[in-house]
Amino acid sequence: MEQDRFFQSWNMEGGRQENMNEVISKLYEIEETAENILNNAKRARDNLQSELLLEEQAYERELMHDLERRLQQRGRQLREQADQEIAAMAEEYEQKRRRLDQQYDQHLEELADAVFKRITEV
Repeated sequence: MEQDRFFQSWNMEGGRQENMNEVISKLYEIEETAENILNNAKRARDNLQSELLLEEQAYERELMHDLERRLQQRGRQLREQADQEIAAMAEEYEQKRRRLDQQYDQHLEELADAVFKRITEV
């Protein structure tokens, strides 16, 4: 009942009716401001998402570049290691060949004599 009298007093007095219109107008302004704030927040969120996506893509490119660089470095290391092993094997082969040549040179006379004796004995 108290409420009814309160609302009736708003309708009866012109000044209060204007105040009510101002309150309603202010409520519309508040609603419009709130809507603008929400729209701005949505735009800000969308901008942040775009920035994050760009940062993520840049990070992925950086990772791929780093991975490629590491793979190339590892490939060079493996080639160098293989070259060293090949060089070591070639040196070992050359040493064995020289030893065989040396043995051949040292025992050439003995071998020739042995072959000659075999041929002449028959």
